[in-house]
Amino acid sequence: MFWDAVRSVNDCCYEKVRQPYILFCSQWVTEGKGISKTITAYGMSNLFNSSNRIRLKIVGICDKEYEKELSAIADGYGCAEYVDFIPAQKDVKPFFSQAMAFINSSVNEGMGRTTAEAMFYGCPVIAYASGGTLDLVKDGETGYLFNTVEECAELMRKVCTTDQKDIILRAQEFAKQNLSIENYGSKVMEVYNSVLETK
Repeated sequence: MFWDAVRSVNDCCYEKVRQPYILFCSQWVTEGKGISKTITAYGMSNLFNSSNRIRLKIVGICDKEYEKELSAIADGYGCAEYVDFIPAQKDVKPFFSQAMAFINSSVNEGMGRTTAEAMFYGCPVIAYASGGTLDLVKDGETGYLFNTVEECAELMRKVCTTDQKDIILRAQEFAKQNLSIENYGSKVMEVYNSVLETK
């Protein structure tokens, strides 16, 4: 398969000190992106009741009526005041680099650009085990995969309470080797050349 070139290797970063929040980021915040699963898992994780009151930041374009529905889900877990809805951003690097974890809960994810951005920006990935995500995230190596909201909640707790440096650096190396502007073009040419050589 062909991935996309996402960022330059020079754009990578690793922030040792994190802010107390989990990130969900998508251009459009829709049910297809699995946002209700993310909010449910966050509520089940009870991280908002932890000593540092870990928040959930949802970055992207969200219809106001749908935002009310999502807030109602959060309210059912008593965590609505810890869920922040933030408009879509041109520069997402500050959000990823400071987050304790990034959640990709989309059931039918293709390339997973935000997953790749999380890798470049040193943010541990917790992702639903389906689609193109499986080509980017190797469970326990370059991130974590889940199949149920219960598993997602458990992984949120794990990532937010344990050192993730090894996972972050392995994911970053994978992103640099396979998804960087510098390396992507040569890998595409390798495929073209191998096809031309067989003719």
